[in-house]
Amino acid sequence: AEALARVETVNTLRVESHIKEYNINDVHVGTKVVLTSDAVEGKEFMGEVVSVSPGPEEKAEGAPSKDVYYKTVIDIKGGQESLLAPGMNVRVKYILSQEKNTFSVPTDAIYERDKNHYILSLKDLGKNRYELVSLPVTVGLSNDFESSITGPALKEKMKVLTSSQGYGQGQVVTIIEAPEEGQDG
Repeated sequence: AEALARVETVNTLRVESHIKEYNINDVHVGTKVVLTSDAVEGKEFMGEVVSVSPGPEEKAEGAPSKDVYYKTVIDIKGGQESLLAPGMNVRVKYILSQEKNTFSVPTDAIYERDKNHYILSLKDLGKNRYELVSLPVTVGLSNDFESSITGPALKEKMKVLTSSQGYGQGQVVTIIEAPEEGQDG
C-alpha cells in the first residue's frame, strides 16, 4: 500500500513565490523577475510571472506575523533552468520599473547635503589606501536596498563606499581584503 518510488519529470521548472498585500497591484502576469540562488553563485536567472493568486495564502496556525501574502508562479526563461533543481531556495526580485543608462548602488551609499545627493567614491592612492571623494548624483528609482543614480563623474567599475555614515570628503581609508573562504588570514 506504500509507494516504492516516485518518478518525476521536469520539463518546465517553475518557482512559487509570495508577495505582500501592498505589492498586489504592482505585480501581474507578465511582470519580469530576476532570480538568484546560493546553489548557483554569481548567476542570475530571468523569469516572468505566469500567475498571481486571486486570494491570500492561508496563515499557518500560530503564525506571529499579521502580513498577508499572495502566491505567484514564475516561469524561468531561456533554458536556464538546467542549473536549478526542484526544491532549491531562490531569491526573487520583481522588476516593477526600469531605468536605462544608470548605475545601481546600495541606498545607504547615498547621502544628502544642502538638498543635493552625493556618494563617496574611492580614489586609489596605492597600497590599499583610498581617498574619499564626494560626487554629486541624481537619484532615480529607489527602494530600501538599492537606488539607481546618474552623474557626470560616474564610471563603470568605480569603487564606492557602501555607507557614508561616519565618513567624509578627503578622508583617507585603508581597505583590507577579506581572505577567501578556506584560507587563513
